[in-house]
Amino acid sequence: MHAGMTINQLLFEKPKTEITYQGTVHKLSGGFSDTHFNATRVFAGLDYDLTRRIKFITELYYDPGNRYLTFGESMDDYFSNGFTSANSMGKRKEFDFDFGITFAPNETLRLGLHFQQPFITIYWKFLDY
Repeated sequence: MHAGMTINQLLFEKPKTEITYQGTVHKLSGGFSDTHFNATRVFAGLDYDLTRRIKFITELYYDPGNRYLTFGESMDDYFSNGFTSANSMGKRKEFDFDFGITFAPNETLRLGLHFQQPFITIYWKFLDY
């Protein structure tokens, strides 16, 4: 079992609304707006070993900036934003559930896949203490 909280600086300070670049003033959107606010996430999860090399991962979380996307919407989001999730599609869903699997082909490498707003994980242990 594991639990945690992630935060970023938006939790403590307001973002800039404009920036000057090469003598031109640009207005910035995002930050605390309805579509881009994503300052904190509180989560609790459980990992379960299905086999010696395959692990099932679950996570329940509260995230005020989270948006629920179907698999198709998530793929559209990735492909329309250069493989970066803009996190601006879908309906807001503050409480949500994520699950995934990891596979360990050897002692130092683990590959994983999460299914809520799909992403791939790669874990490589290169130092052993």
